Amino acid sequence: MLTKTFAFDRFADGIRFIDRLARIADDMNHHPDIDVRYTKVTIMLSTHDAGGITQADLRLAEKIEMVNGTGT
Repeated sequence: MLTKTFAFDRFADGIRFIDRLARIADDMNHHPDIDVRYTKVTIMLSTHDAGGITQADLRLAEKIEMVNGTGT
């Protein structure tokens, strides 16, 4: 599983990040596990039916990195 935690200044900033991420995930039909803890958002990527990390996870991870901080 690929895991990364993003820190934001405010709770609402993290939620906006999740909203942008959710649109991308829907477009890709590949959805991460998301854990929200106040100003920290942890994203976990794994293709459950494949039993591990696939190219879909790597592509989504790249898109998540582009979304973080870009305001996309």
